[in-house]
Amino acid sequence: MTGKFKSLAILLCTLLLASMFIACKPDKNDNGLENAVFYDNVQLYLHDDYLNNNITRFPSIDGSDQRPEYLINIIRSQTEFTAAVQENYIDIDFDKETLILYFFTDLYMGFECRLQNIQINDRKLNINIFHAIDDAPCTSLPTQRCLAIKTTLSDFDSVNVKITYS
Repeated sequence: MTGKFKSLAILLCTLLLASMFIACKPDKNDNGLENAVFYDNVQLYLHDDYLNNNITRFPSIDGSDQRPEYLINIIRSQTEFTAAVQENYIDIDFDKETLILYFFTDLYMGFECRLQNIQINDRKLNINIFHAIDDAPCTSLPTQRCLAIKTTLSDFDSVNVKITYS
């Protein structure tokens, strides 16, 4: 009787554990995040000359700053990557992955950005970023910020980035 009881207890524990793993499996969604890795504050790891060549517009009262509001660079080769990013910051295989660099002038530098969604529609890669500013009562000094998205998605010709502020 003791052997049967042990076997039954082990079987019940195994079934209980298996049902917990099945119940904890995340739902599949269509946000595309399984195809991407997000890096915040990448400007700290770029070569100075590359960063200086990708400066975006700072807020000005008279509108005299003619630089673009944002810049998007699509990096598809090791040569482009080596010219931009310092060694050993992002591990990437260009046979399978592409790197997107998004430059903008940030007024909320102390708050994090997170990748919310990434999808391809009509050969355009659409990236949605969430910038948590937590009802900040004030802003920071305008600061050049760079976000990077490493993705396995490759069938796109252009990139659109949208930032949503909380």
